[in-house]
Amino acid sequence: MRVRFSRLVLALVISLGATLGFGTPSHAAGLSNNAVFNNPNDATDKYALQNYLTGLINGTPAGATIRISIYAFNSQAYYDALVSAYQRGVNVKIVADDYAPTSNIQKTTADLKNVLGDDPAAGSYVLLCHGGCIEHDTADDIINHDKFYLFTSTSGSSNVVVQSSANMISTTSGVNGGINAWNNALTLVDQPDIYQAYIDRFTAIKAAQMSDAASSVDYTTVTGSNATTGTSAKAYFFPQQDTSKNVLLDILGNIDCSGGGSVHMAMYDIKDVSVAQKLKSLDDAGCTVHAVYTDQGTSDDSAINALSACGPHNGVAVYRFDKTAPPAAMVHSKYLLVSAGYLGSVQQIIWTGSVNYTSQSLHANDESLLKYSGTPGVFDAYESNNTTLEQLGTYSRAGTC
Repeated sequence: MRVRFSRLVLALVISLGATLGFGTPSHAAGLSNNAVFNNPNDATDKYALQNYLTGLINGTPAGATIRISIYAFNSQAYYDALVSAYQRGVNVKIVADDYAPTSNIQKTTADLKNVLGDDPAAGSYVLLCHGGCIEHDTADDIINHDKFYLFTSTSGSSNVVVQSSANMISTTSGVNGGINAWNNALTLVDQPDIYQAYIDRFTAIKAAQMSDAASSVDYTTVTGSNATTGTSAKAYFFPQQDTSKNVLLDILGNIDCSGGGSVHMAMYDIKDVSVAQKLKSLDDAGCTVHAVYTDQGTSDDSAINALSACGPHNGVAVYRFDKTAPPAAMVHSKYLLVSAGYLGSVQQIIWTGSVNYTSQSLHANDESLLKYSGTPGVFDAYESNNTTLEQLGTYSRAGTC
């Protein structure tokens, strides 16, 4: 009887320990597909993405590998997390643009390179690209504009993809694409084909940088090496070298608004007039189209005028953010939300990533775009964020309806 009682007590202790987390690492049960957003106007929530990502870095065990492709890095917090991971035996592999901040200097990728080295044959390294990793062309200000993170293991999950819109910038003053701007991050943990596609992409940009020549991978069409479809996701990679092709127009062309629906966009930079015209045509066709954007001055006027022209349904609802720091922070996210017919069925789909709606993003820079439709709660989170932005943006219209 005493043996049975002792076993019962032990079982209860183990059960409580598992429930309350005694002696177990954070996220021991593993991650789920999720979306994270920051609020640059809040002293705490401006760090939401940074805290989430440094948490994943801190949750990576010895022997695992972190791969990062990033544009701008100016952060003591990310530096400390990555150096700590390296020192405890994590392989940290980074391919980055050679972005060099001119003010508010914190730790940069150059500082990381001093610790991790730059030997691509080693377990850890930092490779810096000039003129883009794929193109190696300095004439047109081409950059590695990626913002993705790959973990072989972290926080109880394996093969984790995080696609963000945020740069790894922690400065607390000035306009930037880090904590002082509205950003998002989408995490996928159940898409092995997509994870492998990102691994292949990382390998391609690493190889192009090592060869000091343009990549031999053909990014001309949305097939093969630059677009991979998973069970409920799809990854697209750029530059798309054939300038007659436009992935964004292809995506928008698959939307069927005959039964109504909604198309909501939050975009740092939209200069592609053809994309703006197509978004406006979707509103004409019966969808409710809302567009949140950051004003780029006169350079985006043609696209914004096309987007905001009047139509059968009084035109697209447009919400402008100025390129400013908190307390009226700019939008740096780059996402599209579709709740409408798409390729023959009504779906709720997210496209997010580093891609601005510009020719530079599509045809020059190193960029990534991630489509996802597998979790309604994740879509709802994006819609909620979009609603928040609309409430804060300045309602504007180029025409009078």
